[in-house]
Amino acid sequence: MKKKTDEGYMSHLENELRQRNAELEKNRELLQATLDSSLDMVQVFEAVRDEKGKIIDFIWVLNNYTSETYYGDVIGQSLLKNNPGVVHTGIFNSFVEVTETGIPQQYEKHYVNEQFDGWFYQSVVKLNDGVATSTSDITARKLADDRINALNKELSQKNRELESLNSELTTFNNIAANDYRETLQSLYMYLEFIIKTDAPNISNAGKANIRKAQGAIQKLKLLTEDIVSFSRIPAMDSNLTSVDLEELLNALLSDMAQKISEKEAIITRSGILPAITGYPLLLSLLFYHLIDNALKFLPKGKNPEIKISSSVCSEGACKGMYEICIEDNGIGFDQNQAENLFAIFFRLHDRSIYKGSGIGLAVCKKIMDLHNGHIVAISDGNGAVFKCYFPV
Repeated sequence: MKKKTDEGYMSHLENELRQRNAELEKNRELLQATLDSSLDMVQVFEAVRDEKGKIIDFIWVLNNYTSETYYGDVIGQSLLKNNPGVVHTGIFNSFVEVTETGIPQQYEKHYVNEQFDGWFYQSVVKLNDGVATSTSDITARKLADDRINALNKELSQKNRELESLNSELTTFNNIAANDYRETLQSLYMYLEFIIKTDAPNISNAGKANIRKAQGAIQKLKLLTEDIVSFSRIPAMDSNLTSVDLEELLNALLSDMAQKISEKEAIITRSGILPAITGYPLLLSLLFYHLIDNALKFLPKGKNPEIKISSSVCSEGACKGMYEICIEDNGIGFDQNQAENLFAIFFRLHDRSIYKGSGIGLAVCKKIMDLHNGHIVAISDGNGAVFKCYFPV
């Protein structure tokens, strides 16, 4: 009876052992599958010690699939025999230190030995009497970093060259513009001197032609000054600050009061203009050109009516931006020409009737660009609307 009981107990133990082994195998397979899913090399090494207990080598205990693609089947083999390069790169010493101290280590290594030629990031932790490692191939990232660093150096050099060229160009422009203005002024004065001193000897037609020449000289002088002003826009105002556009517009309208009165213009306003971060002088110049255009481009005999409004754009690409509109009742323009209006020197209307250099709206666009905003022009041929969009 006792023998049957012992046999039953042994059978029970054997069944339980088989179940535990099956569970262990299942867990081992699950662990291996998890490790194999990693693109990093995952490895486990066990220390090999001499008779004095000093670590003299490591042997492979575990490799995931990624590791096997590099090393092949090396389980149970010597690390130093397969990869002697770990000694002079310091990797072997790191394995020893982590095994002895239990303190994890992480490092980048440029490993050009055996089957490897690249950069690797390795994390090492103690596991029993050995280490477990996770190694990422970061060669592509390092090459990209090196390329980016090289491009940044090249870009810095180009920027320095560009700054130097801009400085030289600015100096040249200033000198050339001053000389050009002085030459034009001299031509004007010489012609004036001829008229005054030789008036009896000059026919009326000759005098008229001289006056026309003087008028052309004055136009060239004005154009020169406008071009110089346009080129200096970014440097005109370095005072980036909080600007209350309502106060700025009030001051501008006060300065333009005489011109507005002479034109018998009616200006209506709705909404309070916001405060933004910007350049006060440039913003004042922006609104000056827009209001001046509204006063200038009118049919003969018509008084200007200008509406200035402010709101927050609620839809489209400008959603959430401040929208400031300046609307007039002037001659308008063909909407197909809207983009061309902001090109420097573009003249849509007869220059014999509407004076100007064709730079004003180009100035406005440049100022809006400097404020990370944009400007659009809208017209149905009966008046025009200019909308300025500023980031909140």
